[in-house]
Amino acid sequence: MNKSELLTLTACRSIAAVATILNVSLATRVLGSAEYGMLGWVLAFHGLCALLLIGPLGQYFNRHINTWWLDGRFFQKLASFARYVVTISLIASAILLSVSWIQNKDIQVVLLVLLTWMVGATSANATIIFSLNTLGWHKESAVLMALTAISSLLISWLLSLVWPNAQAWLFGQASGLTLSAFIGYKFLVQRRLASTTQSMSGEQHHPLFLNRMLIKDFLLPISASAAFIWILWTGWRIGIESLYGMSTLGLVLAGFMLASYMWVMIESLSQQILHPYLFKAISLGKSEANLAYNDFVNLLGPFYLFCAGLLLLSSEAIATLLLGREFRASVEYIQIGIIVEMCRVISGLFAHAVQVTGRASSISWPYAIAVIVLGSAFLSSWFLDLDIATLFVFLQIASIVAALCMLSLVRRMLCCRLDEIRWLAGLMFVALCLSATNSVRLNLAAWTALGWLVLMLLLAAILTWFEYRNNPALKRLYSIKLSANGS
Repeated sequence: MNKSELLTLTACRSIAAVATILNVSLATRVLGSAEYGMLGWVLAFHGLCALLLIGPLGQYFNRHINTWWLDGRFFQKLASFARYVVTISLIASAILLSVSWIQNKDIQVVLLVLLTWMVGATSANATIIFSLNTLGWHKESAVLMALTAISSLLISWLLSLVWPNAQAWLFGQASGLTLSAFIGYKFLVQRRLASTTQSMSGEQHHPLFLNRMLIKDFLLPISASAAFIWILWTGWRIGIESLYGMSTLGLVLAGFMLASYMWVMIESLSQQILHPYLFKAISLGKSEANLAYNDFVNLLGPFYLFCAGLLLLSSEAIATLLLGREFRASVEYIQIGIIVEMCRVISGLFAHAVQVTGRASSISWPYAIAVIVLGSAFLSSWFLDLDIATLFVFLQIASIVAALCMLSLVRRMLCCRLDEIRWLAGLMFVALCLSATNSVRLNLAAWTALGWLVLMLLLAAILTWFEYRNNPALKRLYSIKLSANGS
């Protein structure tokens, strides 16, 4: 990746990050806590279908993008995947309708239609943008990501000014996702037609996308993991709504969504830079894949820990600047969300070992153990009337358990060598920042909060520069040639 690509990627990612965070900020200003809770409740079912039913096949698709592009099967596989996604989108609405009926909730038909659209649009957008990035078109994927964030935000905000409800916000989100996915698809088609070594017509004679061995050995184990992941990091929303009501869920989600979006921004930026090299290494052979995996983990793991510490120090400033008055009490949920999301991201980082080995059968148990911890807390709350703060302590414990168990599993799956000094420094930094945020409340005014955030961003830039300026692992990953660059 040259400097021009890196600058374009950073600029587009920064634009997308601002737009994504403003998404939460504006939503908490135009929607009340009950409507925001409804938005999060519907998106919980979106997450269920995306993780459990689409995610496993999406991982398989992502793992083979380079191979299928080079041998001429990409668009045939993409069409098969699209048909599958449409089917799952319809199933998502059926699940939402069933749960609403069980809980005696009135559900509007428009919400069912919007959920169907959201599931399909999210999958299409993610697949197209990931494909562009994996094949080496970093600038184009970054521009489309920025376009997605900006268009989704603008359409949702304008509609919600007229109709301040969850339906209007969902419509805007789905519209932005669909627009960018369509543009990205057209770009890929043009690139294929311009290629002298591949032809669109040759793609019609290859086998079907799904087969029994693929379902048994890869998709079912990944789906089992996805079910536990959904319960651990999304499904608890349904339990919170049942125990404490939609307004409380809205306050909780305001904090968690801000933390989640910030982590998505960090995770996607770092992985957009490094992911293509890992997946290309996987297509080259076992030894190359194992080396690339170790470099990938040791580059991103300590970086994520330092980011978690800086986010904790920034949490009060973030709440002051970005949340509406009705949601200012959500600052503690931002801090909890930062820890929980940090564990999610690190667990997912270790879980990339499945892409290297192709052995997905044992990946479920770390998440299963964590779900048992969390489930015990919710059952106790149901019968013993625990307060919500105790529940979120258990959520953090369960998330840490998931990350530690995943590391233990990965060490048995392949040769995983952690850069212990960097990882330990990151853990100590998180502990210090967590202690500081629990000990001192800043009560920042708006302008002071803005200055504090600028200071944290400068500190983040300095730490990143020192971490990566002469890092041999980064140089090894960058030495891998991507498909769009002629390999």
